[in-house]
Amino acid sequence: MKIGINLTYIGKDINDGISNHAKDIIDGLNKIGKSKDFILITDKRFYENARIHFPQFEVIEAEKSKLIEILTKISNRFSILQRCYIELIGLNKTIKKHKIDVILHTFNDKKTSLVKGIPNIIVIHDLYFKNFSHMINPIFYYITKYSHNQFVQKSDAIVVISGFVKKDLLSYYKFVDQSKIHVIPNAVSINENENEGNKKLPCKKPYILCVNNHQFHKNGITLIKAFNLIKNEIPHNLVFLGKIEFEAQNLLEYIKEHNLSSRVYLIDSLSEADKNNLYRNADLFVSPSLHEGFGRTPIEASMFKIPVITSRETSLPEVTMELVNYYEPAMDARALAEAIIKVLKNPPSEEELSRIKSIYENKYKAELIAQKYYDLCVNFIGKNKKEQLI
Repeated sequence: MKIGINLTYIGKDINDGISNHAKDIIDGLNKIGKSKDFILITDKRFYENARIHFPQFEVIEAEKSKLIEILTKISNRFSILQRCYIELIGLNKTIKKHKIDVILHTFNDKKTSLVKGIPNIIVIHDLYFKNFSHMINPIFYYITKYSHNQFVQKSDAIVVISGFVKKDLLSYYKFVDQSKIHVIPNAVSINENENEGNKKLPCKKPYILCVNNHQFHKNGITLIKAFNLIKNEIPHNLVFLGKIEFEAQNLLEYIKEHNLSSRVYLIDSLSEADKNNLYRNADLFVSPSLHEGFGRTPIEASMFKIPVITSRETSLPEVTMELVNYYEPAMDARALAEAIIKVLKNPPSEEELSRIKSIYENKYKAELIAQKYYDLCVNFIGKNKKEQLI
């Protein structure tokens, strides 16, 4: 029995929520002793690091075009062609060569395609492109729309990471057979070794923390506006950890206009150990997001026993199990400011924070989540072999 995991979408290393989702599944599979049943398929970018991260697993590089490889050496602009070749042709060749029985696509983007001849299981993290279509380049929107239609129609099973995503999926794709949708939440775990990482923090204490990228739907601007309303009432600084892209421009402009540069930190990236230290030393964690398929970071913060405030949007109340603090409406800076003051003045007890941590650890345990993926894959191998006999 050979189960393939498609990791060809991962760049040089694991550095975002999507790639961490795959890492957590693979780590969980190793913990339950199933590493020998899986083959991890990467492209050239991630191959070496995948071998370092997952030494217990067989890691193979997807078949690529030799011609495009030569062209890429001339100009990196051709690298996108190689990615398309891998997904459309190379992945199929790789599956056939290594006699893989079923493939799990832990992420599906506009370049992902289904493999012929074996069961395909896809993971849908959210339908952001549907909910925020007005903010997406029309060309990318229609390409993504077409590819998602193919995934939903032709995949053998669809994994969604929350009940909210399932509901969203059924509202947009009314034709889909509900029996092929499986809700499997993300695995979430933390490294509690306090001796790892740089002890010198990249910001001044005390501080309020938000760990998210700076896309519009993460709603960082509302948090900064809320902080500006109460900056003279609290000694805290505000710290954002997340990739700083062009969409952070509105945050930077607001910080400049309101003279907040000495109180607001925008940190682009940190090592995993340093990120964990940033969590440990925070007085409060805030997630003001407008849209989440799951919402990993509030769970992480809670596992570090940090008080958490989130919006009530999309999956957040479901995933946090109504155990943290909430505010609404999500874009109401005054409502968020009042919630921050309330929690800072009356934080949850150590006993309550420990209780929440324990509930999340049991709910999102990597071994538990990995077993669900394993059982799903094995079930489809059995079905496929029966069909071949018939």
